Amino acid sequence: MSPAKPKVLAAIVAALDLELRSLVKATELALDEATNAETKPENKYDTRGLEASYLAGAQSERLLVLKQRVRFYGVFQAPDFTEDDPIRLGALVCLENDDGVRWVFMGPEGGGLTLDVDDHRVVVLSPRAPLGCALVGRRVGDGVKIWSPKGPRFWEIVEVH
Repeated sequence: MSPAKPKVLAAIVAALDLELRSLVKATELALDEATNAETKPENKYDTRGLEASYLAGAQSERLLVLKQRVRFYGVFQAPDFTEDDPIRLGALVCLENDDGVRWVFMGPEGGGLTLDVDDHRVVVLSPRAPLGCALVGRRVGDGVKIWSPKGPRFWEIVEVH
């Protein structure tokens, strides 16, 4: 039995929201450090304040991207798929090889996120990831081969939801 796609989407939103809350706190700390009087340079070689401002800026940019992901997944309506439909965004795919079964969700963002849904481990893939790229346009019964550090790996597509 496959994991329920609405539960997968809800788990993605929950995981991204948790990451967002953590990043908000870290960004606030970095901004405080960057503007703190104690980070004022003591001499021309003291770069603590500059480094803190770079960190705060980078975290602020990451925060914006993460907020966009949370908003996107909050409204994303993943389409239903039949066995004849090609894999695209929103597909929940079951792959199988000699090592076992693997569930992946094709999302536009948040690749690499791993979730436990309905007693299944589900990995979010971006179409830009090697496996995601190999899956786009394929159908149930097709096989894909990707290269990994362990060498070539072959997966058969056994279900698409």
